[in-house]
Amino acid sequence: MMNRKRSKSARPTSFLSKTFDLLSLDEFQDIVCWSDDGKSFTIKNQGEFMNQVLPIYFKHKNLASFIRQLNMYDFHKVRDSGDKQIFSHPCFVKGNKSLLVEIHRKTSEFFPPPVARIIQQASEPLLQKCQMLEAKQVEMQNALDTLDKKYKETCEMNQTLVVELLNAREREERLSQMIFSASLYGAPFNMI
Repeated sequence: MMNRKRSKSARPTSFLSKTFDLLSLDEFQDIVCWSDDGKSFTIKNQGEFMNQVLPIYFKHKNLASFIRQLNMYDFHKVRDSGDKQIFSHPCFVKGNKSLLVEIHRKTSEFFPPPVARIIQQASEPLLQKCQMLEAKQVEMQNALDTLDKKYKETCEMNQTLVVELLNAREREERLSQMIFSASLYGAPFNMI
């Protein structure tokens, strides 16, 4: 295990204190509680934990967010049995709140330098690829906008052509009627 720096104030974070405090209450023992040996805690009913406990202590109802926080503080999931989830950390022990200052959030500073360098090197091509994809997306959006503009112009031209076609048919029908009328009455029809 790596030697981690102690916080300057030697006070546990709010998340850890709230989690420890809520486990100490009898009020929620049927929802979340310490294990018999006090070295882990169990979320007995996830639904009630999300709806009753999280809003009071953490101002949200997102169980995944709570578990993500536990993972960031290096808690480990012991067992998943149905609706129950059990989490532990060597410094998260019932009746020993003073140990909470030993629990630290995982950060990249705790990775050995070669690992951090490998992570950075591996992420650079991904970053370049993301930038390339973003540029391509902008290019495609511009092409789509151009096509959309041309489509609208084509629709307007089609509407104009339809109106002109209807007018031409109307003129043709009137002309046909005039020719037909003239031929019935024997009147000479002058094409000029």
